[in-house]
This record gives sequence, C-alpha cells and structure tokens, in this order.
Amino acid sequence: MRDAILLLAQIVGIVDAYDALTSERPYRAAWSPERAFHELQEEASRGWCCGDLVNEFIRLGRGGGLARP
Repeated sequence: MRDAILLLAQIVGIVDAYDALTSERPYRAAWSPERAFHELQEEASRGWCCGDLVNEFIRLGRGGGLARP
C-alpha cells in the first residue's frame, strides 16, 4: 500500500509530521528535534511511512539541513 503513495506525498507527510511535533501548540510545548526524530522512527517501524525516507530526513536534520524560516 505504501508503495502506491506518490514519493512526494510521502515526503510531505514526513515533513508535516515533523513540523507538527516541533512546533509550539496551545495544548503542548514543542518537542526537540531528537524527540521528533525518535517518534518518526517509531511510526516508520509501525508501517506509517517509509523507513528509508525517515532515515534520510533524520540524516539531513542532524546535518543541519532543516532550517526554520
């Protein structure tokens, strides 16, 4: 099923989830990038998203490739 989802849609889903987790919300504080990375890996292990894409996203994030506006 996951393979039927367009690659761009998978990437946007990961980015959106990361943004939601690391952004301040009225009902909770923003999570640290590391906590969000861990959560994304957990979700990938459950089949929510592609583990390879999550791992690449995390590699980029740890390398400074995720900038906030």
